[in-house]
Amino acid sequence: MNARHVLAIACLLTIVPAWAQVSRAAVPADSSVRNKLVDLCSIAGADTLQAMLQTLIQKLFPISINNSGEHVELSSPSIEQVSCPHMSIKVHANVLYRQTRGLLQRQTGGSMVLASPISLDMKYFSVGGATTVAAGNTIQAIAAVTDPQITSLKIDDIPSWLEPSWIRECLNGQHADWGCRDVIRQMTFNVTQVAQLYLQQGSTL
Repeated sequence: MNARHVLAIACLLTIVPAWAQVSRAAVPADSSVRNKLVDLCSIAGADTLQAMLQTLIQKLFPISINNSGEHVELSSPSIEQVSCPHMSIKVHANVLYRQTRGLLQRQTGGSMVLASPISLDMKYFSVGGATTVAAGNTIQAIAAVTDPQITSLKIDDIPSWLEPSWIRECLNGQHADWGCRDVIRQMTFNVTQVAQLYLQQGSTL
């Protein structure tokens, strides 16, 4: 089994969301803790990253939004594209709109596409101001979306207010009266074990 296959298995079986795992490594007395932003594509190929994120993003959906008899649900996310280098993703999701108030109740559905770059924040021990990240000084590796945009929204017969900018605001925690929550800030993933596996092959970042 080659290193790429090992990396793919590690991605699918051992990676957990950032909030579920915290490094317990002790900081050496003569060092400081630093952060370094790197391209996530540096540690794995696009196919492996797509499979990893496809598993992890399921934890964030479905997203249900409700207010005064109007209901919006985002569900069934799919990572339809990962671009490297300078990693970015496109996420396809189903959108369902229902109106349950009054005599004219209706339901319609469609889809949306969210696109964003993704950065990898490496936290590491630095001795003497060193900026190189290696297996022996890595604390944690967190991947996060950095500039999410709704690039496509395709639904027939929906109210005029339900547009890409409104959905983006909702996913950023605005429109609290609808029960919107900050999903974007939750789109962070702990990939420390994947980064360590890459670095243990003798590579550095």
